[in-house]
Amino acid sequence: MANILQHNIERFGMVTVMDVVLYGLDSNNDFLKPVLFLDTLKMTNIATEGSAKEIRGGIGNDMLINYDFGRTANIEMQDALLSTESLAVLWGTSVGNTTAVDYNEVRTSAPAATAVAGSVYIYPVDGGAAVAEGEDDFTSYSSGEARFIYQVASTTDDEIILTNDNFPSVLRMVGETFVIDERTGVKKKIQIEVPKLKINSNFSFSLDAEGDASVFDFSGVALANASGEIIKVKHLGNY
Repeated sequence: MANILQHNIERFGMVTVMDVVLYGLDSNNDFLKPVLFLDTLKMTNIATEGSAKEIRGGIGNDMLINYDFGRTANIEMQDALLSTESLAVLWGTSVGNTTAVDYNEVRTSAPAATAVAGSVYIYPVDGGAAVAEGEDDFTSYSSGEARFIYQVASTTDDEIILTNDNFPSVLRMVGETFVIDERTGVKKKIQIEVPKLKINSNFSFSLDAEGDASVFDFSGVALANASGEIIKVKHLGNY
């Protein structure tokens, strides 16, 4: 009877998102290496579904058997802040050093940077013919406001390159959040683990002219591990 009544004794409200750690494979091919920490999520959604099979027969074709199979769980997350590391993990690529940076500036004096040979273009802001096209430096510039378009060699800036064969890998997701005890109002920590999360290759983020920070969304599907587990929920005690 105690187990039957437990729902009325302990009921919790889910009120916020998770802090999420994504783990990749270590040298032993175990999901033990943290590759990304997300503590700025705006939304976390976990939806499970299964398929059903019907068997009908007899007069009226009544339903005789209905059984379930093919349990799946879809994970959706929305993050408020972007980083090169998060993009690299979610795109299935890596962060490297860029070889050249492009600049587009309106200035009243020539840049002090050393431009890549043949990359300097200078245009008057009030129209007219270009001051320089494909020059090696800024010596053709005299004075006054102008638009400078040029490249500078660099080995320090982060760069992520998405190619047609980059796809995100399977990761382990561990998220921690809290629920509120209905009777006492006490926060209780819970942990939600997805042993094998396949990040979907679809990904988008928007640049908004209104000046609002753009969120970016990503999703994945929970795969069954060797034990058939797709999601684990653990109670970790009070805050």
